[in-house]
Amino acid sequence: MEFLVIGNITKDLIRTKDREEYSFGGASYPGITAKQLGYKTRVLSRGNDQLSEWIEQLNIMGIEVLLQPDENVTYFVNDYTSGERKQLLYAHTKKIDFKIDEKIDIIHVSPVFQEVDSELIKKAKKQCDFLSLDVQGLVRDVKDLHVIGRFWEDKEEYLPL
Repeated sequence: MEFLVIGNITKDLIRTKDREEYSFGGASYPGITAKQLGYKTRVLSRGNDQLSEWIEQLNIMGIEVLLQPDENVTYFVNDYTSGERKQLLYAHTKKIDFKIDEKIDIIHVSPVFQEVDSELIKKAKKQCDFLSLDVQGLVRDVKDLHVIGRFWEDKEEYLPL
């Protein structure tokens, strides 16, 4: 069975009182989970060379990454130095373009910051037997780099799908 994750692979800086380290996240985690469950897995993301090292690791795991070129990557800083998480967004990509014609068993749409829209989800729905959606990237906004919640005004467009 085939499993496609649609959403950006992120470049994250994790900052604690003791250290800072880069990590990669976003759509890669549901992709890794699907692969471990035995699915033929692909991830459709936008980004650039900053993701090369992580994409190579995903390829080694047997996960194919379909990377649409973008001048940016989605880049978060998760700062835990105060004891609470402060999430900052320093860059994000344009919208992902869904141009897959073949039928896929399962598509999981997993946006992290507004890289998908209802049109993409409508197209994806037509190409799969089962569609799931993680809404975190649809309910986030940014103010002065700080990630904040936002009311999901167009949820009626998404949820019936």
